[in-house]
Parts: sequence; structure tokens; C-alpha cells
Amino acid sequence: MNKTHFFWIYLLCFISVLVSVPKAFSHGDEKNEEKTIKSQIVITKAYARETIPGTNLSSMYMSIKNNSNKTLSLIGVSSDISDRIEIHQHTMNNGIMKMGKVDAIKVEANASVTLAPYGFHLMVFNLKAPLKAGKSATINLHFENEISQIVQVPVVSIKAQQH
Repeated sequence: MNKTHFFWIYLLCFISVLVSVPKAFSHGDEKNEEKTIKSQIVITKAYARETIPGTNLSSMYMSIKNNSNKTLSLIGVSSDISDRIEIHQHTMNNGIMKMGKVDAIKVEANASVTLAPYGFHLMVFNLKAPLKAGKSATINLHFENEISQIVQVPVVSIKAQQH
């Protein structure tokens, strides 16, 4: 082989490295973007209702603020307190209030959504132990793109809510 042949082989190898380098680092940029978005999800005013004696369910409420420039969708919730936590919404239809499961809650960019009684909320079924006022529960909110947020949810007394 002559020097010209080596030159072309070297040049092609060099170009292939240049082309592949941005791809190698792009995955890290996506991970950094997910961390940035996760840090811009702010959960406030979270609380769970104390379990009514004789039942094994509860509900949870909170405000989810999305300080990022991308719309987020809450798509699920998990916790050690129950194997079944669903996203629900109350709706009014022909003067009748109905509650039902929804697949997701969209939180627009730079906006917030409130989960409150008679609106969006989390229904906790088949509690492994009753939720007691003064205690807290740890839940994991799951958003699209594998973003999750762990939240400590204080349990409040039903009696305190009635006053």
C-alpha cells in the first residue's frame, strides 16, 4: 500500500469518528434534560385522607407545578402502601356527579394542576394498613418519559377537614 491509500483510510476513519461523537453524547443530553425537567416539578399542598374505620381505601390530593418548558403527563402512581393507586376525576354530566379513572393528567409547561376533592385526585385501593392522621405515606408519581417524583404525603384527620 502506498501513502495515498493510507491517507484515505485514515481520513475515512477520522470522519467516521467525527460523525459518531455527537451521537455518543446525545444520550447524556437527554438524561440531563430529564433531570432538569424532574427538578422543575414542584409538589405542594399534598395530603391524604385518614382511612375511615372499616374501609381499606383513601384519597390523595396535591398541587403539581410544572416549571419546565415542556408539557408533562402524570401517567401513574406507585407506593408501598398499596398495589393499586389510580388517577381519578369527578365530572358533572346532566346534573349528576360521576367519578372515574383517567389515563393521565396533563400539566402544561409553566403551569400547575390541582388535585382536590370533586376534581382530579388519587384513589388508593386495598391499603395494606390503615392511614392514620399525623403519619405520612411515600408515593412515587410517574410521568411520561420515565420521569418520576417521590412525594411524602401527610395523612390528615377526616374530622379536621370537616371544620
